[in-house]
Amino acid sequence: MNSEWASAYAEWASALGTWVASVVVIISVFILRAQLQDTRRTIRSASVQGAYNLWVSIDQFFISHPELRPFIYDGKPLDKSVNKTLRKKVECAAEMMLDAMANIHHQLPNLTPEEAEAYGNFLKERYRTQPVLKQFVDQHGHWYPNSFTGFLRSKQEWINNKPPTLRR
Repeated sequence: MNSEWASAYAEWASALGTWVASVVVIISVFILRAQLQDTRRTIRSASVQGAYNLWVSIDQFFISHPELRPFIYDGKPLDKSVNKTLRKKVECAAEMMLDAMANIHHQLPNLTPEEAEAYGNFLKERYRTQPVLKQFVDQHGHWYPNSFTGFLRSKQEWINNKPPTLRR
């Protein structure tokens, strides 16, 4: 009788242990899913905040150096009439702007489709309409990832409000 009871108890304990382990695994999966969603939101938030902070810094720079703004925002070419001192400043501003643009390009996958489209359009517009930026990329494009320079140079526009596929 004791051996039957012990055998039944062992089977019952084994079944209960299996059931409890299954419940623990299911709960763990839900907790992991919630943590991953929270991590995704945190990464997205940090990306958006970083992008805005970067552009505020760029805006502050051009407020402090209004003589450089026409070369980066208004399409003014860097021709021979520009003196050497201003030329060096414009080249540094172009490098700074392209560094910021590369940083934003790197963050596009972490943004919502709407944000990625807006930033992507801005990056392409800056590149397409500013001779100084094009000239800098032509001369120093090897300083940047091909995915970034290829993105700037591509003729592809947004399709169905989705940015072009970004290769890594």
